[in-house]
Order: sequence, then structure tokens, then C-alpha cells
Amino acid sequence: MTDKNRIIESKDKDGNTVKVKLTTPTAQEYRDSQVEYNRAFRKALDSGALLRQKLSDYMEEQGIWNDEKQKQNDKFVEDIQREEGFLKGGGIRLSEAKEIAIKLRRIRADFREFLGEKNALDQNSAEGQADNARFSELVRLCMINPNTQQPYFPTQKDYDESSDQPWVIEAAGELASMIYGLDPNYDNKLEENKFLKEFEFCNEDLRLVNKDGHLVDLDGRLISEEGRFIAYRTK
Repeated sequence: MTDKNRIIESKDKDGNTVKVKLTTPTAQEYRDSQVEYNRAFRKALDSGALLRQKLSDYMEEQGIWNDEKQKQNDKFVEDIQREEGFLKGGGIRLSEAKEIAIKLRRIRADFREFLGEKNALDQNSAEGQADNARFSELVRLCMINPNTQQPYFPTQKDYDESSDQPWVIEAAGELASMIYGLDPNYDNKLEENKFLKEFEFCNEDLRLVNKDGHLVDLDGRLISEEGRFIAYRTK
């Protein structure tokens, strides 16, 4: 396997193992994906989708994103950088460092929620829809069946019908990291997660745990795998 190829094993909805060969897009495949971009872009415009520039004007008119929202955005960034600095600097009690790490998680979660509406609208812009179509085509072309050495999905329709399969979702994520240089270990490298993991305040999946290894939420309350509050019986 070369640097341009990657083999992954995943599961389908029935628990069956699926092996997928992922390949880096060729120049021709990039051209094919651009055709899909152009087609989706035109279709989006014909259906009334806004261009990103027009969308920015619309969001400002509706108060979805304006100067005040930009100030809030900048404040989130400043808060994250400040708390990261405290963790990196050291010289504080373990309990205090844990509080800072938990606070950082809260800030990032609030930041993601804050950006949610803006990002959702951007995805629905003409360019956003076209970007998604281009990526879907690249995924379809580069998701290879190792037995036949052909794409798993002959057409985009075939891909769309199986896009909610766990193995397809995992393969698409892997391809995104290959194509766009995304770091698959991004979350593990966040300052708060490095700290929480080092001192065993979270597990390998970065989920918070107490001293007994039981899952807890940000407030230290016991939760199940599904995130529901529970109580463990003690002898």
C-alpha cells in the first residue's frame, strides 16, 4: 500500500465487516468532481439558493451575523486562547488545571453552537451545495472495492442511497483527511484533552470519567453510554 492508498475495515448496519480501499483522487477524478460542482451549483441557483456574498448580506439583515456577532466570535477565540495559555503554562494545582480543562470544553461547545446557524446557512448557499456535491463525487470515485478494484458505487445515486451506512461514513471521513489534509487526531491534540487524558480524567474516547472509571458529564454527574443520568449502587 502506497501513501496514496489506504485500507480500512468497518461495519455495516448489520454488523458485517466491510473492507474499503481509499485512493487519493487523480487529476481526472478532480475534473469529474468539478463537473458535479458545476451541475450542483447551477441547480442550486435555479432553485433559489443564495450566493455566499448575498447570503452574508441576508444574515446581516436578519441579525444572524453582524458586527455584534463578530465581536462575540472574537471573544470566544480570545477566551479559548487564554485558557489554553493557562494549561500550557503550568505551575497551578491539579484541581485548578482540571477546572480550566473542563471550562475549555464548555467554551468550545458553546462556540460550536454559536456558529451552528451560520454554518448551516452556508451549507445551503449555492457554493455550499456545490462543494458538497464535489466532495460526494470524489468519495464515490475513490471508495474502491478491493476485490474488484472498482468503485463500490457505480453512480452518485447508488452512493446517496448508502451514505448513512457506518462504513461509508467512516470511509468518507478518512478520505476527507486524505484530500484536505485534516488531522484525524485533532481532538486528541487539543490542550484540554491532552491534560485530561494524561491525568486519567477522560478515557481513550475522550469521554470524562471519575476516579472509578465511570462516565460523567461536565458537572461530574454519572451518565450512561448514551449520556443519560444514572446512579451506581454502592455496597
